[in-house]
Amino acid sequence: MVGKVLVVDDEDTLRLTIKTRLASSGFETEDAVDGDEALEKLKQSRFDVVLLDINMPRMDGITALGIITELYPATDVIMLTGFADFSTAIECLKKGAKDYLVKPIDTTELVTRMRSLQRARTSEAALEEANRTSAAFLFDEVLNRAIRIHDSVEMVVKGSLGKLTKDQTAVLKAARDLSATITTEIKKSVDPKFLKAESMALARKPTGIEKIVEQAVARVAAHAKARGVTFDHKVDGKIPKTEVDASRLEEAIVLLVTGLVELSSKGGTIRVSVAQGKKDKGTESVELTLEASKVGDNVGKIASQMGVSLDATGSGFAKLDNAQVLLQTGKRVLEAHKSEVRTESTKGGLMIQCRIPLKQ
Repeated sequence: MVGKVLVVDDEDTLRLTIKTRLASSGFETEDAVDGDEALEKLKQSRFDVVLLDINMPRMDGITALGIITELYPATDVIMLTGFADFSTAIECLKKGAKDYLVKPIDTTELVTRMRSLQRARTSEAALEEANRTSAAFLFDEVLNRAIRIHDSVEMVVKGSLGKLTKDQTAVLKAARDLSATITTEIKKSVDPKFLKAESMALARKPTGIEKIVEQAVARVAAHAKARGVTFDHKVDGKIPKTEVDASRLEEAIVLLVTGLVELSSKGGTIRVSVAQGKKDKGTESVELTLEASKVGDNVGKIASQMGVSLDATGSGFAKLDNAQVLLQTGKRVLEAHKSEVRTESTKGGLMIQCRIPLKQ
């Protein structure tokens, strides 16, 4: 919503006229005499809109526009131009300006344009929130479950849990193929730019992490056993209670362990350890480490991919395999807890280290 406006023009009378008219229409306004002063004010405070003159001393409006659109993408810019600069104003639109007004400024027209921009910003904000909510729901609540259903059914189809009849195999294969289709379509439909970890809502309360880890490991034990993967679970000393969302954190650990199980070869071991971390800049933490001993030849690629922020994966998101999606989902929850997550390849294996702050 348009609320705070920065008026940038070297003409004192015009700045005062615009500020007075906008203030009487309910807008909060500040002013600057040129691009340099405008950028200083943008550093100090957030503005919804900048009214920016094209011709000014020191830094002109075109130069300032380029800097504003790069550093402050959430701020809209409306160019103020003389009639002779009309073609330049059109070029400014191509460079990111939202609109332009020709001098002498009709203040009634200015308020009308500002109201129109206000409605557009409100609609864009609502659409972005809807996209963010939808993407988070599909990624956090649906996609990883579809993947786990697919992998579990696939394991049964392969006979890992006993011999099946012909009819049972046919039914389960159909279910496996359906879950695979659902997984593929969700990956195509989710835009990762809406999956910023900081936007995740958490219900934190002091909780014993060792109990969370124990419960998570128990949930994956049967799946791991069927794939010939063993666990080594260790708690190093007494761990203080930590402010976390217990249910989300447990699910995150389940996803990380499941992802490692899916990546592991038969005979591999997954080690899960919890220890109290050392103080870093006065911050106490819990160290959670997950290490798979037999991952395969592409371990370096997986470790590198895990180092990329989920919202920055772009078109590569749809190409993530199921195990990588599970690892990324778990990582997203840990990052929402302000955790440092580091992934590195070991000799034939993969290690994920998480540093979870005791207090948020």
